[in-house]
Amino acid sequence: MLSTLDGFHFQNAELVETKLASFITAGPTKLHIVSDFDLTLTAGKHPGDNLGTWDVMDALIPAEGVTRHTEIYQSFRPIEIAGQLTAEMAAEKWAETLDLITSYHMDIDDIKTAFLSVATLRPGAKELFDLSRRRGIPTVILSSGIRNVIEIMAKHYDIQPDFILSNDLSIDKTGHVNGWQRDSLIHILNKHEMGHDELARLRASHSRILLLGDVPADADMVVGHDDVLRIRVLDPRRGECHNLTAALEASFTAGYDLVTEHSLKPVVTILEQLTSTAGNENGVSI
Repeated sequence: MLSTLDGFHFQNAELVETKLASFITAGPTKLHIVSDFDLTLTAGKHPGDNLGTWDVMDALIPAEGVTRHTEIYQSFRPIEIAGQLTAEMAAEKWAETLDLITSYHMDIDDIKTAFLSVATLRPGAKELFDLSRRRGIPTVILSSGIRNVIEIMAKHYDIQPDFILSNDLSIDKTGHVNGWQRDSLIHILNKHEMGHDELARLRASHSRILLLGDVPADADMVVGHDDVLRIRVLDPRRGECHNLTAALEASFTAGYDLVTEHSLKPVVTILEQLTSTAGNENGVSI
């Protein structure tokens, strides 16, 4: 068994190793990374406090806003967990949430302070982006969270994704949120990479994809089978718990090849092997 599978759960080692071997044969110049953000690249600063963008926003709005946000979330989260969420419902609920959050005109600096106080990059995330940059591997963050928050985290931790696709908040001249860009709407069920022209062009030249997500639906962020290595980061959200056996079954049913718990360091090891012959320390040119 390849040492790169250490730290992972998997269903069929032979199939995974065959896929890894095909990636190595194709070469590092054909590889790019597509990753979710919230709860995939991020984690809470304290054990059991794994949270994302939307949780942090609750700290910046009044109690009635938090109550309404909780109602919206609870109206779709059980359906999402059951795998029955539709794209139409997801679009409706994400838009409703963005309308609610932006109605309070919060200060972008307050958002930055709040997020950095409770959230951090997941172990191994910075190493993954740093290695990608050194080896010339393009990186894409594709998130149903908020682009402004992703940019805050990227700047703070000095990671440099080549593309960020997420929901855009509109900021006025005083630094306050005054709405959101409706043509930017990305929810959990429309993260299809090939739907974006820039990324379609990227895939034309970098046909092999290392995909990272934290929920079953993220496995569908890109299409393809043999040319996509899908890795799930398994880490319960704040206030939730999971049965590992059931979570792994759901992961493999969704199409994930590998599952890592809590840390991205095993993914860094995978990338080390896939790019070991790169010899490219000069960054990305797309």
